[in-house]
Amino acid sequence: DTRLHVFTVDYDYVQIPYEVTLWILLASLAKIGFHIYHRLPRLMPESCILIAIGALVGAIIFASDHKSPPVMNTSIYFLYLLPPIVLEEGYFMPTRPFFENFGSILWWSVLGSLLNSFGIGLSLYGVCQIEAFSLTDLNLLQNLLFGSMISAVDPVAALVVFEEASVNEQLYMMIFGESLLNDGITVVSSFPLFGLL
Repeated sequence: DTRLHVFTVDYDYVQIPYEVTLWILLASLAKIGFHIYHRLPRLMPESCILIAIGALVGAIIFASDHKSPPVMNTSIYFLYLLPPIVLEEGYFMPTRPFFENFGSILWWSVLGSLLNSFGIGLSLYGVCQIEAFSLTDLNLLQNLLFGSMISAVDPVAALVVFEEASVNEQLYMMIFGESLLNDGITVVSSFPLFGLL
């Protein structure tokens, strides 16, 4: 008695792309539902809904006896998660005011990210030198790397308030453009420090 297997799945082989695709699909459906159902924004902000969906998916994964979800690494982030974020931001961005203020947006994002990175890294290094904290084994390079990774400030709450208050378009675009570019600048400034470790 031999059976012919028409369809088999090697779940270990497809686990990472499958689960990341499910995460993106759930987040996309939540965003679409948020914009279709107009009474929902009055009840709960969009970011809270996405957090609740993430907690629900995490609880389902935790409750099942299946393997844990894939650990986040750079290839998953750069191949699966970053492109939809960047493309969504770029698609809905008003291009005319962005490029009219591109010089000042670039100046704010580069200067702000670098000052923030070095400020956090150097002040954290100073705190690590205090014997009471028992962190003297962390060197300056590790502190600068940590500072560069967390230096990107995402002013989502400020942008939502600006949109509701109908502030000046130029001010809104300056903050929006700076938040869009400083994420990329933070990623680019982290790579040389990773190479030195």
